[in-house]
Amino acid sequence: MVVGFATPGRPPHPPQITGTSLTQIGAFETLVSPSIMNQIKTPRPELSSSPFIALAFLMFLTAWLPFGYSRAPNIIIILADDMGYGDLGVTGTTQLRTPHLDQLARSGVLCTEGYVASAVCSPSRAGLLTGRDPRRFGYEGNLNKGDSKYATRPELLGLPPGELTLGDHLRSAGYATALIGKWHQGIGPGFHPNARGFDYFCGMLGGSHSYFPTQAPHSIERNGSPVTAFPDPYLTDFFTTEGLAWMQQ
Repeated sequence: MVVGFATPGRPPHPPQITGTSLTQIGAFETLVSPSIMNQIKTPRPELSSSPFIALAFLMFLTAWLPFGYSRAPNIIIILADDMGYGDLGVTGTTQLRTPHLDQLARSGVLCTEGYVASAVCSPSRAGLLTGRDPRRFGYEGNLNKGDSKYATRPELLGLPPGELTLGDHLRSAGYATALIGKWHQGIGPGFHPNARGFDYFCGMLGGSHSYFPTQAPHSIERNGSPVTAFPDPYLTDFFTTEGLAWMQQ
């Protein structure tokens, strides 16, 4: 999950989002209860700044405003990791139930020919974060090796430092930014989310994690420090609670 908010000075009440575009979305309904989903979908007038949010492995959503609307929008991005095109009711599945996502598609804009930049996790995220084809900067595979494997090419340890991220651009436009969930863009110096445009980070730096962090050693951190308490024992619910709490601050 990625979450970001505008800095003070933006309008005190975010505008009502009038349309949505769904391009890469996943089985969010099977992981998060309807009550949590309703909290995410309900406009929050108490927000004092304009947010940018992304749930890093659940679904991808962007919000837009009518042409000429002058106030900074609230933007929510939810990214589904490794989701098939036909995994939603609106795209034809008869085995999975995704009523909330189907409702978003019916009430907004459904992009039926949206494509990701890569077939695997890390470069696909690099494409979303930078807006560029990851092959243009040598990012073609998952980053699962350590320094010893890339001793002569440290730039292959993560998203190249010279590439600007969505977080960088939003922050320069007056947004405070955060990322919650899976990062998978490098773990060494210069690759941490806090160094790549995100003021706040809570999640795992690597590419995978157990859904039950309280039952085994975990690697979940918050701005570089290990998380020591999980109010929700299921990791997806924990990330959702973390995102909602940060939005309400």
